[in-house]
Amino acid sequence: MSSLVFVNGFIFVWFGLVDGIFDHVFKAIGLENMTLLPGGEADMVETYYSLGSQGANAAFYEGTGLIQALASLAMLYLTYRFVQQQWRSAHALAL
Repeated sequence: MSSLVFVNGFIFVWFGLVDGIFDHVFKAIGLENMTLLPGGEADMVETYYSLGSQGANAAFYEGTGLIQALASLAMLYLTYRFVQQQWRSAHALAL
C-alpha cells in the first residue's frame, strides 16, 4: 500500500502541481510560468501554434492543463479515502 501512496503522490506532484497548476493554470490566468523546466515560449511551441488558430490552440492547451490539475486532485482525494478505508479495516481486524 505504501508504494501505491508513493506513486500516486508522485503523479499528483508532477502532473497536478508542476505541469497542471504551475504551468497551465498560472499561464491561463496571466501569471508567469513557474515550472523548473522553462521553454513554454520555445520555437517548437510557436511552430505548433502556427498550424491552426492560435487562440483556439492556446485555450485548448491551457484547458487540458486545468483538466489535468482537477483530475490529479480527484486522484489524491480517492487515494486518501482508499488509505483511510484500508487503515480502518486493518484496525478492525486487530480488535
